[in-house]
Amino acid sequence: MASSHSSFIPVHRGGNTLSLITMNTNLALVIVALSLLGSIAQVSFGSVLQQPSLSSSLSRTAEETCDGSCDNLEILLFQPVKDTLEVGETAHFDHAIASPCFKEWKIDFDDGSDKAMGTNQVGRASHQFSKVGKYHVKLTAYDSRGNKRCVTRTIHVVGDCPAGCDRHKIKSMVVDDRVVAVDESVKLSFKISSDRLTKWTVDFGDGSTEVVGSSMEESLTHKYTAIGKYKITLKAENECGEVIRKCKEVTVQKPGCCVHKIKYLKLKKNEISAGDRAEISFQIISDGFTAYEVRWGDGTEQTGEDLKDTLRHRFNTAGEYKIKLFAYNRCGDKVVKFVKVRVYGDCPPRRRCEQEIEKFAAHSPRCRPRVEVYFSFVIDSPCLDKWWIDWKDGSPKTYGTKKYGRVSHDFTRSGTFWVKLYVKNTQGDIQSKHVRVRAS
Repeated sequence: MASSHSSFIPVHRGGNTLSLITMNTNLALVIVALSLLGSIAQVSFGSVLQQPSLSSSLSRTAEETCDGSCDNLEILLFQPVKDTLEVGETAHFDHAIASPCFKEWKIDFDDGSDKAMGTNQVGRASHQFSKVGKYHVKLTAYDSRGNKRCVTRTIHVVGDCPAGCDRHKIKSMVVDDRVVAVDESVKLSFKISSDRLTKWTVDFGDGSTEVVGSSMEESLTHKYTAIGKYKITLKAENECGEVIRKCKEVTVQKPGCCVHKIKYLKLKKNEISAGDRAEISFQIISDGFTAYEVRWGDGTEQTGEDLKDTLRHRFNTAGEYKIKLFAYNRCGDKVVKFVKVRVYGDCPPRRRCEQEIEKFAAHSPRCRPRVEVYFSFVIDSPCLDKWWIDWKDGSPKTYGTKKYGRVSHDFTRSGTFWVKLYVKNTQGDIQSKHVRVRAS
C-alpha cells in the first residue's frame, strides 16, 4: 500500500569540472557537495543525507558568502520517504536547505504534536502519526536576517487493513426536487463505489435520526415539518477508517409557495428623450402570486395583479433611472428585478447602426465565359443606404438598395474572380463579403 520515493539529481563530470546546466547557485552548491562523495552519474539524496561532507560543504560556503547575500534562502529538498503510512509506522522526512546565513528549521506535522526543530542544513526528521487521516506536513526554514521559506508535503495515514481500500468514493448523490413544501416528500438517491464499505449514514439536517445502511446503492425519502434551508449530508466509511462526504441543500417552503420568480423583465429602449415613454414587459411565475409593484425610479409607482404585462411610463426629466419590479406571494416572499433607462434632455445621441451580410452566394461557382451566373444575397441592416458588387473582371459595378435579392452577371473573360459585395449604411459604415467564381 505504501510507496517510497527517491529524489535524484544528475551530475555530469568532464575532467575536473562539473557541467551545471540551467541550475541556480544554491542548487549548484548541493551538486558540488554531492560530487565530493565520489565520481557518480546519479546520486540519491536519501542515501547521502547523513554524510558529513555535504553538510560541511554547505556550511563552509555559508561562512564565505554571508557578508553580502544573506537573502538567498532556499529549501532545495523536503520529501517524505513514504507518502502513505499505517498508524504507528515511522515517517521519515529528508531535507536540504541552502543559505549563507542559515539559522534553524522547524517541522509542523499537522497532528497537534510538538514541532520538530534543528539547525542542520541537511538531514532527516522522523515522526509517528497515531491516527488515521491526511496530514499537511510543513517545513519552515529561517535565516539570521529574519527571512523564512516554507514547503508543505501531504502524508496519508491509514489503518491496519487488508489491501483493496483504494477504491472508495461516492459516485452520485441526487435530490429529485431541491425546493419542496412542508410535509412533502424529498427523494434522495445515491451510489457508492467502495471495495470494503462498512457503513453509510445520511443526516437530513433537521435534527431527525440519522439513517444508517451498508448497501452500495440506495433511495430514501424524508419529510420536513418546518420551512427553512437544510443540508443533507451523506457519509461513507470503509474498513480503513476513511470517511468521505457529499452534501446537497434543500429549501422547504409553505405549501403553494414553492415556485416564485420573475422569469424576465425587458426594456424596449434603454435610451429615450425627455417627454417620451419608456416601455417594459415582464412575466412572473409563482404558485401563490398576489401582486406586483413597479417603481419607476422618479418617485412614481404602479401596482397590478397580472403575471404577465406590458407597461409604459413617461419621463419628463433627463437622467438615469432604475426601474424595479417587485413580485409578492401569499407566503410573504418577495423577488425583485430591475432595468436602467437613460433619459436625455434633447434627443438621444446617434447610436451605431449594426449591420450584417447574412448571405452572399454564387449559384454556379464554376462556369464558362459569357454564361450568365446568378448571385443571391441577404442583408440585415436597419439603416441600409446602398450596396454594390465589384465583379473583378473589369466590367461596371452593380448597385442596389434592397436588403435581399438575386442578380446575374456574364463574365467577359476566363479566370478566377473574387466577386465582392459591399454594404454601406446611413452612418457611412461599410462591410463586405466575397465569393469565388471560376470561369473557364
